[in-house]
Amino acid sequence: MPTTQSRIIHRRLTIVAFLPLLITLITGSMYSLLILLDIDAIWILKMHTGNFLILNLQPFYSPVIGISSLLALISGLFLFPKSKKT
Repeated sequence: MPTTQSRIIHRRLTIVAFLPLLITLITGSMYSLLILLDIDAIWILKMHTGNFLILNLQPFYSPVIGISSLLALISGLFLFPKSKKT
C-alpha cells in the first residue's frame, strides 16, 4: 500500500476513534477524582459507558472504541518505514 494512501486511511480511522476515546478518558478521570472527594456522580459513570441521557449506546460503545482503536493502531503500524536489507 502506498504511503500516502496509508496516511489517508490512518487519518480517517483516528478521526472516528478520537471523540469516543476522548469522552471515555475525560469521564473516567473525572469519576475517579470525584470518588476521591466522596462525591458519587453516577451520571458521569453512565456517560463513561456510553449512556448519553436520551441516547443509550451502551451495547455498542465499548466494542466501537476497542475496534476503532485497534484499527487505528494497525493502520499506524503501516506508516513505519520498512527496513532495507543490505
